[in-house]
Formats: sequence, C-alpha cells, structure tokens
Amino acid sequence: MARQSDPENQVNQEDAGKVTDWEETEFDKQNHAATRIQTAARQRQATTRVNNLRQEKEKEKKTLLNQHKLETEGQDQAATRIQTIARQRQATALVNSLRQEKGRENEVLNQQKLEADNKQHQAATRIQSTARQRQATARVNSLRQVKKKEVVNQQRLEVERQDQAAACIQTAARQRQATTLVNNLRKEKEKDTRKQHAAAVVIQTKVRQTASQHKARLIQSDLECLDQHSKQVILQLIGDKKCIPVVRSRDTSMEAAPNLITIKPPPDMDKMRKLAAEHSPALNRAAVNSKAAAAAVDAVIMAGLSNITGQMEAIAKGAGAAGREEREPCLITSSSPYKLSVSTTGDKKEAEAGTAVNAALAAINKEGVAGQERRGSAGSTSYFNASISTKFGGNSPRRTMRGALVSEDRLNWG
Repeated sequence: MARQSDPENQVNQEDAGKVTDWEETEFDKQNHAATRIQTAARQRQATTRVNNLRQEKEKEKKTLLNQHKLETEGQDQAATRIQTIARQRQATALVNSLRQEKGRENEVLNQQKLEADNKQHQAATRIQSTARQRQATARVNSLRQVKKKEVVNQQRLEVERQDQAAACIQTAARQRQATTLVNNLRKEKEKDTRKQHAAAVVIQTKVRQTASQHKARLIQSDLECLDQHSKQVILQLIGDKKCIPVVRSRDTSMEAAPNLITIKPPPDMDKMRKLAAEHSPALNRAAVNSKAAAAAVDAVIMAGLSNITGQMEAIAKGAGAAGREEREPCLITSSSPYKLSVSTTGDKKEAEAGTAVNAALAAINKEGVAGQERRGSAGSTSYFNASISTKFGGNSPRRTMRGALVSEDRLNWG
C-alpha cells in the first residue's frame, strides 16, 4: 500500500494547482482503480488468510479428530477391557459356582456310593481290624484338614483301597473255603471210591468163588469120569494088544525088578480128546472156548496116562518081587492123586477160563490127596504138576507145558 500511495501523492502534488473537472474525473478514476487494486489485494490477502485459517482450522480439526478418535479408541479399549474383565469375572464366578455345584453333586454321589458300598460290604468291613479302621479314619481326617480341595479324591482313593482290601480278603476267604471244600469232597470221594472198590472186590470175590466152586464140582466129576475112561481105554488097548507095555532094565547085569516101562505105540491123543468130549461136556465146552482149557484137557489125559503107567510100573515091580508076571487089573483102575495148575496171559476170555480151570483143578487136587490119604494106597504115587502158559503175539499163539513127574525118568512114550 505504501508503494501504491507514493505515485498518487506525487501526482497530487504536481497537479495540486491544476484542479479541474477533468482532473477530478481522472483522479476519481485513479482512486477507483487504486481502490479496486487495493480491494483486490485485500481480497487476495483476506482469501490467503482465510485459506490459511481454514487450513489451520482443518489441521486443528484433523488433530482434534485424531485426538478424539484416539480418545474414542482408548475409551472403546477401556470399555472393552472393562467388559472383558467383567465377563471374565462373571465367567469365573459362573465356573466357580458350577464347580461348587459339581463338587456338591460329586460329594452327594460319592456319599451315596459310599453308603451303597458300605451296605454291600458290611461283611467285608467287619473282617477288617479296628486298628486299620482307626488309621484310615485318622488319615482321612488329616487329609480333610490339610487339603480340603482333595477331599473327594482322597475319599475315592480310600474307598477303592477299602474295596480292594475287602475284595482280597473275600477272595482269600473264598479260596480257602473252596480249597477246604474241594479237599473234603476229594476225601469223601476217595472214601466212597475205596468203599465201592472194596465192596466190588468182595462181591467179585464171592461171585468168583461161587462160580469157581460150581465149575470145580462140575470139572471134578468130569475129570474123574475122564480118568476112569482113559484108564479103561488104555487097558482096552493093552488087552487088544494095540499098545504093548515093554519092560526094560537100565542095568542088564542086575536081575532086579524092571524100572522102566514103555508103552508102544503111544496112545492116540485125538481119540483120547474125543473120549473126553463124549464123557465130559463141561470140559469140551471149556476147551472149545479157551485154549488154556484145551491144554488143561490134554494135561488131564497125560496125567491119567502117567498114573496108569506108574501103576503098571508098580505092578511090574510087585510081579518081579513075587515071581509073578500079572496082577489083578483092579489095582490099575484105582485112582492116584495128581496136581494140575493152569496159568494164562492173554485176552479176557483166556484169563477167565484159566481162572475157572485153576479153581477146578485146585479142588480136584485137594480131593485127590484126601482120597489117597483115606485109601492109604501102597502103590507108586505120581504127582503130575503141569503149568500151561499161553502168550499171544500177533496171530501166532505160543504154548509151553512143563511137567514135573516124581518118577519122570521111568516114563517114556515111544
């Protein structure tokens, strides 16, 4: 403004003296122009100032807005924190209340469980000693006082321990009872078995004795008949000169009685067996059913022949001593005692048949010895002890017969 006012003052000073209308008009124009310039300059300045103020105000607004935003965010964060803390507290309180309720429910359930277990295991609890109960009670009380939070767990553990101890005690007691019961039952069963076995043995013994006695009587009568008939057949054969007794002496220098008698040819065993089958049906059935019985029949025939031969030897001795060659045949028909025994090892039927034959032969031996003692015979007594054993290996049976004759060296068949 100072620069613009200097030319105007100079013009005014130069034209001061020359004031005219025209000059006034020019002056007014200049004033108007200057005013317009000043107004424009002032407007520009004002606009610039206003713009600057606006910018400053906008900056302040922005600053305020930022501050307000920050404050709002801080308030929001604070509110969020407060809400979060409040929610956390509410959740904590809710969780605590739920825990308390759950703890109460657990306590109630545990209490109910304890009561039920106590009712169910009263018998086991009585078995436990008073000292263990006191120790358990003191331990539970101390744990309740020291650790209130672990009451439920401790009670549960204690209940489990008690249950385990009771279960162990019950198991041991039941095992002992079961062992005792089993031992008693085993002893009773053994006693019953022994009694039954003894009774069965007694019954079997009686049955076998009865059967053997019956068979012995039958076989005794059959053997006596067989003995008589075998002697009659031998005498008949000798009478028909089909069997010739040959008297030989061991020492030819001595004129003593002959001590060796030989019957030639030897008797027909098939014929003798047929004779035994005809006159002894019981022995025939036994011989058909059992190999041991068949061997026993052969042994009886051999025993009868040995008796006849021995009596013939006695007759020959008597004839030589008295200077006679014959003797009455009634002495030959007299029975001499003989002993027979049969032993079998084979199947069940063989064993039963052998047992029956042995019983019968034992009775016959007894009767023969008793008869000989009653008769008091002075003739030569020949005991024929036969042992027949049958052993089966596969399909080929093997038999052996051993004979022990008192005058065995004096008897020779052909």
